[in-house]
Amino acid sequence: MLQRMDILTTKEAAELLRVTVRTVKVKASAGEIPARKVGQGWRFSREALLRYIEGDKPETVEVTTRTVRRG
Repeated sequence: MLQRMDILTTKEAAELLRVTVRTVKVKASAGEIPARKVGQGWRFSREALLRYIEGDKPETVEVTTRTVRRG
């Protein structure tokens, strides 16, 4: 089971990969690194990123957009 520290924010993922936050966002959006879109932000599995660094292909990324009408 994943613990809270196993799920990284964009900033934490950038620090782990030693790249900029912008690079992480671009690569996540392109499906080049393993990521999940949560609300308007991205979340990353520490384990999946470490596998990516080791040379494994990223997991399939599913990005969906949902329009919410208010008022």
